[in-house]
This record gives sequence, C-alpha cells and structure tokens, in this order.
Amino acid sequence: MGDGELSVLDTPDREIPASVTVSMAREQLSADRPLVIRARGQSMWPVLRDGQELTIFPVGEEGVRVGDIVLYVTGDQMILHRVIRKRPGSYLLKGDAMGSADRWVEPPDILGRIPRRIGAPVMVLISRIFGNALTRCGAIYRRFFDQAAGRS
Repeated sequence: MGDGELSVLDTPDREIPASVTVSMAREQLSADRPLVIRARGQSMWPVLRDGQELTIFPVGEEGVRVGDIVLYVTGDQMILHRVIRKRPGSYLLKGDAMGSADRWVEPPDILGRIPRRIGAPVMVLISRIFGNALTRCGAIYRRFFDQAAGRS
C-alpha cells in the first residue's frame, strides 16, 4: 500500500458499521487519496470478480464519463457499477451482469472511480444488450465452481 492509501480490505463488516466505512471512504477520496477495497458480489462479472482487490481513485478534474466504473453510495452501502448514461446533474448506473439499471445518481453520491480501461464503451453496449444473459452465466459459473470447491 502506498503513502496515503486507506485499505478496507481486512476490515470485517461486522466490526465496523457500514456508515462508518462509507464515511472513511468519502473522507479518503475527498482528500484526493486512493482507496483500496475488495469487490463483493457478481454484478460486475466478468470485468470485476468477487474478492478482487481494487484501487479506487478520486474522480478528479476529468470528471465521470459514460463507461467509467464508479464507487457510489446509496444509503450506507457502497456499490461499484458502470456509468451507462449521463444527463445534466446525474448518471445512470448499472452492473455489467445485471438485467436492468440501478438508478440515476447525483455527483455527490459518486465517491471515486476505477481507472478507465480499454473497451469500456464496448462493455456499456454489451451490458445493455446481454445483461440478463450475463446474470444467468454468472450464476451457472458460480454454482459450478462452488461445487468444484466443495462449497455447495
């Protein structure tokens, strides 16, 4: 971990309330410092995998663009999803493997983003067209590998 980075990797959720974790993340990123987290869930499969370590960076002067994967807050929960549409003052977000979009999110609720990757606009298109199929593939994939690992 570099200077100024905050990691919430090894912090069990049951020990620190989610609202405190959100506050820590907001403070870290608003101070223009990166945040290291571990992805949870399958909503961004196959781009992000459950348990994958990720470094989130402040949004910065460049702003948020369609195709970016952003960390946003809803209630006391942080979610990593892709921006699929933009309108003045808000962004529509969606997990790549989800069948439908989340909701429109305002800039203050976006804490940071993952550095832009090649192919991000293509993933927006794929997510819009094949979101439901990716959800089903992800479920089959998880079921198969959980059984293979003896976690059924």
